[in-house]
Formats: sequence, C-alpha cells, structure tokens
Amino acid sequence: MEIKDLFLPAVYAEFIGRIELIRPELKPLWGKMNAAQMLTHVAEPFRIANGDVKPRMEWRGRIFGCMLKGLVTKPEPYPKNSPTSKDFIFPEDVGFVNSKALLIKLLNRFHLEGPEGVTTGPHPFFGKLTTVQWNSAMSKHLDHHLTQFGA
Repeated sequence: MEIKDLFLPAVYAEFIGRIELIRPELKPLWGKMNAAQMLTHVAEPFRIANGDVKPRMEWRGRIFGCMLKGLVTKPEPYPKNSPTSKDFIFPEDVGFVNSKALLIKLLNRFHLEGPEGVTTGPHPFFGKLTTVQWNSAMSKHLDHHLTQFGA
C-alpha cells in the first residue's frame, strides 16, 4: 500500500469520489459500524487534525503511543478490527446525509489549508505528530474505512 498525500489535488479528488460511493445501505466487509457511523468515525480525527477539537491524550496513548507511532508512517494498511477509543464510537442514530457532508467538508478544509492548517497539538493516541505524520494518519485511516465499505 502506498500512503497517499491528501494535500495533492488528484489524491483529494480520488478520496472524494470514494466517499461519494458510500451509501447508507452498504454493509461493512468487517467490523460493527454501519455506513453513517463509519463516516462520523472518520470525520472526527479530521476535526482534531484541523485543530477544531483538542482532546486529551488517552492513558493507552501515554503508555504505547510513542512505540506505535510508526503505524501512521509505514505503508502497510491498518489491521482490520483494531481497537477504537470510545471517543470515536458513535451511536446507531447518526444521520447518514449529515455525516457524509461533514466528512467531505472536513476533508476539503484539510486539503485546502494544506500543511500550514494542520494542528500542532497532539494526537490523542500517538502524541506529537509532524505534518507528514498527520497527513499519513488521516490518509491511511480514511482509506482503511472506505475499503471496509468496498469503496
């Protein structure tokens, strides 16, 4: 797997096209989230990367984050069914249309603001990330979940 640069127009357009393929009735190839939950789950880290929210470091991140930070820069995809923080799990009643629109809006902002717009605050699990690491983390996470839904 190649890590794709979300700041490049062609890569951005590819991801927008994949997001547009997601439909509310799609079933995941693995995991428990429905399509709306997945879109909200993927949007939330963009809120952090864009600097809209500043979560505290998780206790697991304080212990293991530095050791696992390489996961965001290695080209290997994220493992299926990896554990997720409770802060990134959303209830069944999340609205599909609003979730999709929010993700597209946040991805658009991440892309347009470029490296200068990326937060200098820590990731809630991995801690301090460079702009390149944030870009890699966002790209890999988005790719992971779009693939989960066949897009």
